[in-house]
Amino acid sequence: MDFLRPDPVLLVFFAVKQTAWLPFVLVLALVRVAFARRAARWLALLAAVIATLGIAVQIVPGWLNVYDSPLVAWGSRWRNAWGGLLALASASLPLLLSSYATGRRFWGIDVLHILALLALLGLWAYSLYG
Repeated sequence: MDFLRPDPVLLVFFAVKQTAWLPFVLVLALVRVAFARRAARWLALLAAVIATLGIAVQIVPGWLNVYDSPLVAWGSRWRNAWGGLLALASASLPLLLSSYATGRRFWGIDVLHILALLALLGLWAYSLYG
């Protein structure tokens, strides 16, 4: 690994962090919203809203060509906090909590989410210490 050939694991981590994680959480949360009941549905809805906001913060300023708004600055700080993991964690936490809430259904959603979360944390740890 040198300057012109970056580590492939880091490239995968950056790709997952920037483009794949929030849509993945959004899809899982929407499936949970559609089929769960009571508290699990509300937590999944919160996860879906946060994931949608995270996607919008990344995409909408480019569409509207608005980069100097205070709202865009706040969204950029939120997306970049904790090395880019705050937005990912804030979308994943309600979905993770919905797996323990009353009214949950489809345990496969929880398995997929937890396995993907462990993979993301492993990639993040590798990016820090690898």
